[in-house]
Amino acid sequence: MKLCSLKQGAWAGRAAWLAAAALWGSATLAAQTFMLNPLTTSGVDQNGFSIYNVSAFTSYSTVDSRWNQFLESLAAPATLNLPTHSTYSGISGAFGYHQSKLDSWSFSAVYSPSYTYSTYGVSYGSWTHVLALNWQLKLKPRWQLSVSGSGIAGNFQQLLFSPNGSQSLASLASTAAGLASVALTGQGAGASAAISAQEQLFYGDRMFSAALQAGLSYAYSPRLSLGFSASGNRIQHLAETNVPIGEDYYLIPETTNATAGMSMSYMLTPRTSVLGSVTYGRTLSALDHAQYGSSLIGMGRRFSQRWSAEAGAGAGYIAPLGGRSNGIHGLQWQGSGSIAYRGGGHVIVVSAQRSVADFYGLGAAATLNGTLGWGWRPSGARWSVQAGAGESKLLGSQIAALGLGNNGFLANAGMYWSVSHRAMVGLQYAFAYYSGIFPIPGASGPGESLRYAQHSVRLNIGWGMAPTASRNIPVADARQP
Repeated sequence: MKLCSLKQGAWAGRAAWLAAAALWGSATLAAQTFMLNPLTTSGVDQNGFSIYNVSAFTSYSTVDSRWNQFLESLAAPATLNLPTHSTYSGISGAFGYHQSKLDSWSFSAVYSPSYTYSTYGVSYGSWTHVLALNWQLKLKPRWQLSVSGSGIAGNFQQLLFSPNGSQSLASLASTAAGLASVALTGQGAGASAAISAQEQLFYGDRMFSAALQAGLSYAYSPRLSLGFSASGNRIQHLAETNVPIGEDYYLIPETTNATAGMSMSYMLTPRTSVLGSVTYGRTLSALDHAQYGSSLIGMGRRFSQRWSAEAGAGAGYIAPLGGRSNGIHGLQWQGSGSIAYRGGGHVIVVSAQRSVADFYGLGAAATLNGTLGWGWRPSGARWSVQAGAGESKLLGSQIAALGLGNNGFLANAGMYWSVSHRAMVGLQYAFAYYSGIFPIPGASGPGESLRYAQHSVRLNIGWGMAPTASRNIPVADARQP
């Protein structure tokens, strides 16, 4: 009996620790995910108000000449003479407030503005704003409330350097158990306002994206936990009077998406858990109104100190809402999976998902997403490397017929040097590509076929203001096994 009690106590302690790690990780991640570069995330765990970073940057971008030819055809008979390359220089900063009480509550707010001066046919300046909020509150021993929000308003060229979800999870994995908690509990990032490559076609070169998520979790037992969540997302085109004439293009003025759902996590063993979820959502845009529902059941497994994974499968539907939908899609399958590795200073996270949802309000039957995130920091090194890629594809007969940005790819990579306790230098590269059809008002047929490709390189020099600026580079601690 005594041995059994000890085993049960160890089980309960580990299960509680993993659940707490996932919840606390979500809080940290909300403050880090939406920064334009890792230099701005140092010191976000320090209590009180802090100026985290001030940095200066310069970048160079090239755009596929066929894209400029397409824009010039829209402006005919006017001649735009758009260049195929551009330069950007600017300054950015990050400051915020963080306060927490262990095992009770935490609150963080991070704001990062940047000003960019562009030379692109005509010189002009523009602002980019990034905001992340997170609040965690333990209501009772078994209840936990979390609220997170984020917002991005800025130029697509500068948002290319933002990390995707897999990159953010790789940054979060300071310990092997911390990374495994994502697989075992099914809890990842908070509200996400991250962009995809096609969104430039949908909402134009300058856009606004905001996300808000509220969640309530209940630990029924050390093994079983339940979750209830609601979220909303808004993305829209932003008019920019300084942009050269003919470049302020967009397909959708705005899209609003709202979802609500329930989730469950049951630990079969300290290394294996069963996951389940049910979700209902609505999407409203100028082109389509639709509602969708889905369910998913899967399993998470921590194979070793280095490897962990999760996979799930289910079904869902999309139906018209208020007679505004352009298409009706019946019951179809959906699935998701991810695998993570941590060792030798490396953290790698790969994920793929087929969602029965129409997030942009274009009449899609489903969305296929895949992301990759990698972080590497050798033991004792003053430098680190981060890289990531993500592809998004809209599925369905209507999307295939019109080609409305049905495929997009976005990738970025960076190397960062800690020059001193306060100073850091980063060299970043980003690539964006999408294909689709741009409808031309008043013209017959579906529109103009197009292909967009852009390369960007950015040099960033930052000065950290927080005490831990040189130690909180968001990569794995190479000393862990």
